[in-house]
Amino acid sequence: MVKKKVKSPIKAPSAKVDDKPAPRRMLKLVKAELTEEIRAVEADLKGEIRGVESVLRAEIKSVESGLRAEIKSVESGLRTEIRSVESGLRTEIKSVESGLKKEISELRVMIHRTNKMVHKTNALVEEQNSNNRIVLDGLQALWERQERFEGA
Repeated sequence: MVKKKVKSPIKAPSAKVDDKPAPRRMLKLVKAELTEEIRAVEADLKGEIRGVESVLRAEIKSVESGLRAEIKSVESGLRTEIRSVESGLRTEIKSVESGLKKEISELRVMIHRTNKMVHKTNALVEEQNSNNRIVLDGLQALWERQERFEGA
């Protein structure tokens, strides 16, 4: 059987040098050393941050210039497309305008013909009125003669 080693519940102070309390002077030295190390690490970190920052700035400028180039390309494409659409619209407008001018010209011719017909009709109506007066005058003379013969 194996015997187990039992730990004593009370700890006795050690005789080792590392276990003794440090004097104040030694603590100040350790503090100064740690402060110096912290400052060195801080300076290293600041340097690394500056390096990363400059890399990021360069990357951002690169991306920005790429985006600007892409925007200019898209803008150029849009301008070309707009000009194409504008040209098509101008052609279509000219076509419609030409058609409208033709229609207006045809309407003017029709109005002119209608005016001629109205004038002819007016002349015929006046001529008919003249003929009607002659006929009415003849009928009136006939009635008067008939009344004279019948009344006599």
